[in-house]
Amino acid sequence: MINQEKRYWGHKGIHTTVVCPYYINTGMFEGVQSRLIPILEQEYVADEIADAILIQKVRIILPWICRVLFVLKNIMPNKTAIKVYKAMSGKASLNNLMNGTKAPTTPSPHNDPAPV
Repeated sequence: MINQEKRYWGHKGIHTTVVCPYYINTGMFEGVQSRLIPILEQEYVADEIADAILIQKVRIILPWICRVLFVLKNIMPNKTAIKVYKAMSGKASLNNLMNGTKAPTTPSPHNDPAPV
């Protein structure tokens, strides 16, 4: 959208890079558990972002497997995409993340686990 607006208004020489990372090991996502995709290290993400900006990439999706998943999500039917998301425990990865504290072990209406 920003690139379209730049072109519309005739702005040249302004470059943007959209950054789409997976979970990053910053403490913000402490307790997150990921089955398939590794949690990214800060240094790796920072290096990749700096490289993308230097070569004027329009978009960077980290890690590379997320690019594949992004494409698959957009070409498969919605119902199939939801089944894949559930199979990969998409929502469940956040079950242990609650405002920086561990999730309660007693079920409550406020921490309904995701169906698998």
